[in-house]
Amino acid sequence: MNAEEYVAREEWAALDRYRAGIIQATQEAGQQAALSFAREWADVAWDELVDLARSRRHFCADDVIAEVGPAPSPGAVGALFKQAARHGLIECVGTTTSQRISRHGGLTRLWVGVG
Repeated sequence: MNAEEYVAREEWAALDRYRAGIIQATQEAGQQAALSFAREWADVAWDELVDLARSRRHFCADDVIAEVGPAPSPGAVGALFKQAARHGLIECVGTTTSQRISRHGGLTRLWVGVG
């Protein structure tokens, strides 16, 4: 590899890192917006998610929704679980079929508490 190819490769790597940072910041902003839309629901749902995580049994979004009701924002449930995973509270252990009618039997992640 000559010097020109090396510089080009480094420029592409720098652009990839920049792009990844923008994507992550955008995702985090969207998740915060989804949760802040209905702070009361998010607080109650967070408490339920923490209780499920402490139980050490497998659970999914259906379990949280069954206890606290449907989310007022389409992205709120996913944002809640992503935040819990990012904080090391839960980890994904597989998938299961959603039992909610609105999901039409779609796959949903299966989680367990960590720690």
